[in-house]
Formats: sequence, C-alpha cells, structure tokens
Amino acid sequence: MPALPSPFERPPRRAAVPAASAASVRPPASFYIWQSASWVAGLFLPLWLWRRRRRGLEAPHRHAERYGIGSAPRPPGFVIWVQAVSVGEAMSVLGLIPHLTQAAPWPHILLTTSTASSAELVAAYRLAHSTHQFAPWDHPRAVKRFLAYWRPDLAVFVESELWPNLLAQLRRQRIAHVLLNARISARSVRRWQKAPRLISWLLQGFDAILAQDETAQARFRELGAPQVRCAGNLKWDAPVLPAQDAALKNLQAALGARPRWLAASTHPGEDEPIAAAHSLAQTHYPNLLTIVVPRHPARADAIKADFSALGLTVAQRSRGEPITAATQIYLADTIGELGLFYRAAPLVFLGGSLIAHGGHNPLEAARLDCAILHGTHVSNFAAIYAQLHAAEAALQIDGSDELSQSVSYLLGATGAGRRTRQRLAAAAAKLAAAQSKITAEVAQFLRAQLPDSAPRPAPKPTKR
Repeated sequence: MPALPSPFERPPRRAAVPAASAASVRPPASFYIWQSASWVAGLFLPLWLWRRRRRGLEAPHRHAERYGIGSAPRPPGFVIWVQAVSVGEAMSVLGLIPHLTQAAPWPHILLTTSTASSAELVAAYRLAHSTHQFAPWDHPRAVKRFLAYWRPDLAVFVESELWPNLLAQLRRQRIAHVLLNARISARSVRRWQKAPRLISWLLQGFDAILAQDETAQARFRELGAPQVRCAGNLKWDAPVLPAQDAALKNLQAALGARPRWLAASTHPGEDEPIAAAHSLAQTHYPNLLTIVVPRHPARADAIKADFSALGLTVAQRSRGEPITAATQIYLADTIGELGLFYRAAPLVFLGGSLIAHGGHNPLEAARLDCAILHGTHVSNFAAIYAQLHAAEAALQIDGSDELSQSVSYLLGATGAGRRTRQRLAAAAAKLAAAQSKITAEVAQFLRAQLPDSAPRPAPKPTKR
C-alpha cells in the first residue's frame, strides 16, 4: 500500500499568470451581489463601529484600522499576516508565532484580531517580531487599502474566516493564503450551501486548508475545497496560560482555605444557573466563594447587578474591590488572567456550553489540574471533548439543576466527591500533556509558502 502524503507537504506553487488572467476562474454572480451589498453596508459602518465601542468590543482610538488604515509602520522584509478573529482564535496561534519568526527567512508577523478583548490579550503577551492591528472590515475599499499598506507575503486565516471581498482581493493579487486550524459547524455548512458557487470559489482560492479534525475536513470538501488536509488541532499544542507570580500569591492569600470553584468564559444565559449552583453549594459550604470570569468583560456591570439582585455579595476585580469574608461572588472581569484563576480553583465549569454557543477550549483548564464541568453545547471543541470523555476526564451536566448538584458534590473536602474531583483533574492533565507537537511542523509549512523571491515591493507612487 503506498504511503499517504503528509498533511504538511508543500503544495505546488501556482504558476505565474499574466495580470489580465490573474483570477483564473471568474467570481460567480453571488460574489458581485455580496460586493454590492458591502458598498451599501459601508454607509452604516460608522454607526456599527460606534455601537460596538459602546459594548466594549472596539478600541476607542483605533477605529481607523477597521478602515484598513495602518497605525504602525510596515517592517522591512517578509510579512506573514495572521488573522484571528477573537480571543479563542488568538490563543491558538500565540504559541505558533515564535516558531514562525525564529527561523529563515525570519518573517515579521502582522497579527490582526476583531475584538477589543483579543487585542488586550495579544498586548499582554508582548510577542517579539510582531505587530497587532485590528482587522479591516470586509469592504472593497478597506481591503485594498489594508493590502496596499501592509503588502503581506502570506495570509493565514485561523479557523473559519471566510470573507469574500478580502479573499477575492488576495486571489486577484496572487498573495498565497492558508486556512489554518480550520473548522466549520454543520450549521455554517447548511448556510453556505445556499450559495454553493460562492463558497466553492472562495475555498478553491486557498493554497491550503489545514483542518483540525476529520469532521472539518469532510465538511470543507463537501463545500468544494480541493486543497484540504487533516493536520490536527493547534490547541493541543498551545502553551500553558500564564499567571504573574505576585498576583497569584496575593490571590491565594485572599482566598485562604475557603472552598471555591470557577465559572470560566461565561455568556448571557449562564449567570442564573451559576447563582443557583452557588446558593445550593453554600448550604453545605457556608464560606463558599464562586469566581466568575465572563468571556466578555464588557458585561461585568450587568452581571454584578444581576447577582446583587439575587442577594449575593459581589467583589469586582477591575474596580480593585477586595475579597473579604462577606464576598460570595468574585467577578474577575479582566483580560489575560484566566490562567491565574485556573491555578486558584480546583473545580471549573466552562461556559458557553449551557447555551447554544458551542463551548470553549477545555485544554487550558486541563493543563492546570482543574476538574472540568461543562454543558451539552460543545460543538466548537467536539473532538477534544470526545477524547476527554473517553478518558473519563470531564463531566457533562445537562442544565442548571445538574450544575448545582455537581458543584455541591465535587467540592467536598473528603469522601467520594473529593476523590472524583481529583480523578477528573488527573485524567484531564494526563490527556492534555500528550500534545501532538504539530506547532513546529505547521510553522515550517507556512514559512515554505513564502515567495522564493524578495518580499512584496511597495507600490509605485501614482502621478498627480
């Protein structure tokens, strides 16, 4: 039987073509409909950005970047543009970036994200040889302006970034682009199947699509992707979430021996079940502390109001409010400190799973010796959760009542609850330690996609 090709084999280079035929396959009619709609929607972009700023999703003084206007100088040499829409996607590539920049041809990384929280996360990591910008909106003019300024030699999109105007312009300019750690939900497949020619044309433009599992690979092929390989999930290789030593020491001093549990990356619709779980568990553990880390810190004031209305005493970290003996809920509404709270709590409920959001990455908690609870909605990480369940390394709960009962049971300082919690944590840590080590291979593959010639030159100045 012949050997199967490695998912990291470099695909053949696209043959150089005359400018007149740069787009070897003309866009379908549905692309021009999208493009026309983009021009109309552009009239409302200032209002849309203003509303997002009010919700804490945009940085107040960086809105020009969303129009494709660079706010930092373009560095010399090769530039790899990595687009990671939000916190989860950014976390998956933070460990990859040093691998990309520490070998020939030593490219600079332009990392773009689309939310204020992800920008704060990237800033906290202080990555060398990289620049952060907000991603341009998928508008023809913004996209052209962005590409003309940054002149990326390679574009890398993380997970499921499929923006027609942007991908069409990359294709037109013959800039290599790769879809990395690719995944797509069954719901998104059904939605894209309503525009089959458009999605097929977009996917055919990628030089490679590296799917994170076989399910994603099959779905992309179903939509017409020819260059799709199953490469594995970068999240298995992600670094352990950091925590500042001084902050951890101060937190542990404030917590003392109090029983506590953590509700991490929570979303609207999960606050009431968390409050109910706290109230039930508090009947067994009177000095219980529940730590809540919302996925979007902009929700903090509303969360605090809701908990306070239920009669719970809340301390808010962003306001510098201390944990006292009377504190029942510690609202950790800061960016980049999730690793701190994983280290402080033996039991974690992972949010986005009691509602139809799709869940969040459980490996971050597993690497820090946490016993993991989650709801039924984990489609975003279905393969990882399946492996956790096979190893008896996580516990699925169905609804508010089961969350309350499980928290009360697993918080036990002695007995069966304590033994179950320790067994879950140990099994999860063991599974997370068996990393796939694909990061270095992915970095080598991506560097191989850079042009063999010099970096992309600056455009010639136009005559006035």
